[in-house]
Amino acid sequence: MKKVASILFKACAILYVLVCILLYFFQEKMIFAPEKLSALHSFHFNADFQEMNIQTSDSESLNGLLFKADSSKGLIFYLHGNGGCVDSWGEISKVYTDLHYDLFMLDYRGYGKSSGEIS
Repeated sequence: MKKVASILFKACAILYVLVCILLYFFQEKMIFAPEKLSALHSFHFNADFQEMNIQTSDSESLNGLLFKADSSKGLIFYLHGNGGCVDSWGEISKVYTDLHYDLFMLDYRGYGKSSGEIS
């Protein structure tokens, strides 16, 4: 009986280590869900906005949208969650511009029209 328990324990330990190794190597794919867009993609929102591209020091390009409010009180720099891109988050701009705040939202590397990869 002790021998069976020992074998079962070792098998579970090996399985646990293998699962941990797999989780380590695939964690980015499980956590981040980028939505990529073509460089030719055209954004369409019910608000006025300006599309901006920011060059990084390593020659990548980060894409963002600036929504301007009438008589702005300031700027909100909005970073969306781990999924989607500014195309799917742009509809929230009205909440902030109605409160008289400009809103700038940026896509991370590998999201939307931004180049590069998550690192």
